[in-house]
Amino acid sequence: MKLVYDMESLPTGLDPGNMTKIYEQHHVVYWDSSKKGLKPALYQDNGERALLAIVDTKGMEIDIEEYQKLVLDKEFWERELYNCKKSPMYFYANYATPVYPHTQDGLRAYLKSIGLAAIVAKDDVDAQEAWKHQQQIVFDEMSSLTIEFLQERKAVVDVLKAAYDSKLDVFEKAISPFVSLTGKDGLPLEDKKREINVIEKIKKTSPVLPKWSETYRTKKGRWDVPVLANTSYGVLVEIYYDILKDQDRIK
Repeated sequence: MKLVYDMESLPTGLDPGNMTKIYEQHHVVYWDSSKKGLKPALYQDNGERALLAIVDTKGMEIDIEEYQKLVLDKEFWERELYNCKKSPMYFYANYATPVYPHTQDGLRAYLKSIGLAAIVAKDDVDAQEAWKHQQQIVFDEMSSLTIEFLQERKAVVDVLKAAYDSKLDVFEKAISPFVSLTGKDGLPLEDKKREINVIEKIKKTSPVLPKWSETYRTKKGRWDVPVLANTSYGVLVEIYYDILKDQDRIK
């Protein structure tokens, strides 16, 4: 098929790139009959004319920004669906988690529930077979996912994230007089720097609070720094907040 389009009749507000994209994705062309230029036409390879859906704007300007938003939204969800179908970990972390942010324990439990435990094999051939089996599990479990379902789950996770962000804001304001979270310009430090600053404060305190001891207490009764280093920023802030509360340094 060959589309013949006279750019002199291109509607105001519509550029050639988006005109082409609309045609390729929706099999329709926009045309302004009030302008000079020939009416668009579609031809078969043998030269015969073919049916073409044409929208005549008749002098009206097209709001391409709204269309671009719709296209970007469509492209975003198609990409998210692809990512989720390829990676159960991505799906769980961004859509299936019952808490925000997701926990490694929760992720491991989810992967185990769908049969994706760690591969244990006696040789390379056995490992390859196990890997193929896991790939089949991924396909079977993820193939039924839809954009509509991801959108429903995103709404749930967004609520969890909003509650988390609100709680984190309270904790950050409370601990900010005791640990550096911002630079001299008043802007937040980069994430890694903030994490390091909070960890430095935590590890200098003792004893390890009972609330956190199961995960973060070493055999010597100190804070387990390597475990702290693999802890999310939000949890670190909450730990230090609890320490300051225990020390009666904040109300």
